[in-house]
Amino acid sequence: MAEAIERRNRLVHSTVEIGEVWREYADGSGGEWVHVITAMGEDDCDEHDLRSDLALQQQATCEAVRLLYFLTFGQRLDPVPDQRRE
Repeated sequence: MAEAIERRNRLVHSTVEIGEVWREYADGSGGEWVHVITAMGEDDCDEHDLRSDLALQQQATCEAVRLLYFLTFGQRLDPVPDQRRE
């Protein structure tokens, strides 16, 4: 839940900037410009990062609904499958 809250804050409260960043190759032989959807704060994020953050949000929301249902009705709901893609 804490990770989902952190990701939500990053998704909702950060300024979105579209552009490119220079990434060095691991072997030190140069680098290339990599397109990024957003640079939020100090983090460079691409589409995969944003999709992962949104999937984490969805999973946390489902878990919160399951918890609320249990606390309200005293019954468990079936587990929600993890929708995140690594």
